[in-house]
Amino acid sequence: MLAPSAQTHVPMMMWLSDRYPEANNVLIPKDIATQVSHDYMSHTLLDLFDIQTQVLKPNQILIKV
Repeated sequence: MLAPSAQTHVPMMMWLSDRYPEANNVLIPKDIATQVSHDYMSHTLLDLFDIQTQVLKPNQILIKV
């Protein structure tokens, strides 16, 4: 990675309502507490907004639609 540790090792919290997974047909993995980099956020958002692009990396999506 090119970014320094101070930019890539920051706490992140995602809050979703209890009904979010069912209402949006998503699967929240049980191991979501795994350490991931900030790179996962862009891929997760692209997938949540159903944006089709060649740069999307499915293995970096935190919430599966």
